[in-house]
Amino acid sequence: MAATRIDTRALIDESRFGSYQIWTFLLCFLAMTIDGYDVQIIGVAAAGIKETLKLQPATLCVVLPAGQVGVMVGALVLAPFGDRIGRKWLMVGSCLIFGVFSFLTAYATTVTTLVVLRVLAGIGLGSIGPAALAFGSEYAPKRVKASIPTWIWAAVPVGGMIAGFSAVWLLPVWGWPALFVVAGILPIAIAVLLILFMPESLAFL
Repeated sequence: MAATRIDTRALIDESRFGSYQIWTFLLCFLAMTIDGYDVQIIGVAAAGIKETLKLQPATLCVVLPAGQVGVMVGALVLAPFGDRIGRKWLMVGSCLIFGVFSFLTAYATTVTTLVVLRVLAGIGLGSIGPAALAFGSEYAPKRVKASIPTWIWAAVPVGGMIAGFSAVWLLPVWGWPALFVVAGILPIAIAVLLILFMPESLAFL
């Protein structure tokens, strides 16, 4: 008997945007909040970093964009691995990379260490966005497919808001390192959720 061939893309396009797709979208949305959190905290923490490490303004100008250099490298180098290992595991690995190196940033005592850790954390961050956007769109029916990336991108300002509220509560008591401790714990917790509940990319399967 010939095997039955199922067109999964057509099957999804004809389905409703149900609880399965909503849950997948929410996981992608949650992963993208990391981007907004990171962008916000480095600006908020800048004054404390400058004071703690006794930085000159010119040196601080090297520290601040270091994370974005890593983001560019991650987007160009790490993101394409989603086609080889699957977007789910790319997102998991990226969250873990960003989380570990962000956590270590809280304990940086030299400019060199701080810059290196920010670049490495940025590499993990740079591959989260492409994977989350592609993943969210992949499981969406055709009628809402074009809207999904916009909804997922809305997670970036949400992450910025979380960073702002965190700064209000943490900075007066714990100082700038606490922001990076949270930046380490949050993506690791999200990685656990992805491992437990995120399906694998249909294209990869």
